[in-house]
Amino acid sequence: TGHLSERVEAHVRACPAPLDITCVRNPRFETTNNAASLAVAREQVGDAGIVLCDADVIFSMNPLPSLIGHPADCALAVDTTIGWNAEAMKVSLRGDGTVRAISKALSAEQCGGESIGLQKVGAAAAPLLWETIARSDPATAYYEDAFQKMIDRGIEFGVAPVAPGSWMEIDDALDLAAARERFDL
Repeated sequence: TGHLSERVEAHVRACPAPLDITCVRNPRFETTNNAASLAVAREQVGDAGIVLCDADVIFSMNPLPSLIGHPADCALAVDTTIGWNAEAMKVSLRGDGTVRAISKALSAEQCGGESIGLQKVGAAAAPLLWETIARSDPATAYYEDAFQKMIDRGIEFGVAPVAPGSWMEIDDALDLAAARERFDL
């Protein structure tokens, strides 16, 4: 947790069983990127496989079964149908449908989709994820940067397709208003 952590933790405590949720706070969330927030969870996670979901993503159709059930040890939930802007976490795909590259800096011509901020890293790849994050600058690193380094070292990331229009990233008040309209919130 980070911003408004007390509210998040109160909500988690109110969740009905059988959810087993542990909150770990990144005390430097205001000055670090998402790799640093993931790093503070390292002790709780250990070397188990994990599913990561960016807190600013909302979806109307549950993409988790497709992501978790994907045969690759590591996979990204990807929308392959939308136009890509500069802020989008873009992915480039190989001919076999696996991820070649993940970066906001990819050009539209290189893109095969947008990673929606929902991903899994299996237990076999988890040690490399933690090692890669530990070697990064917490003020500037994104865990997607670690994914790219893992891909460069031969770790395959599969793609779990996401239904068009079924998700949205909420970065500001305009996005929130659009999400409320789209998802009838």
